[in-house]
Amino acid sequence: MKKETKSFGDNVDDLTATLGRMKTNLDLVQNIRLGDAFGSLTADVKGLAQGMLELDRASELKQLNGVIDSFLNKEVKESWGQQFGRWHLLLVW
Repeated sequence: MKKETKSFGDNVDDLTATLGRMKTNLDLVQNIRLGDAFGSLTADVKGLAQGMLELDRASELKQLNGVIDSFLNKEVKESWGQQFGRWHLLLVW
């Protein structure tokens, strides 16, 4: 299979979504009033939230590496202001 190349923004969006899911699942796992909302299903909900948290934690590192890789591989171009500043410094010297 061919690996899909994602942009820096796509990688950041994926990481942000994963971190958001992790926060939601962590809140469920730590919620002491979870029984009020789910009653007899509380243990099941907490178990599912813990499982999802572990999966997201495992993918978090991969996504963070994707963000770093796409940032390092991104072609960086000077803005016109940076070019002007560089040329101005050359002319002044």
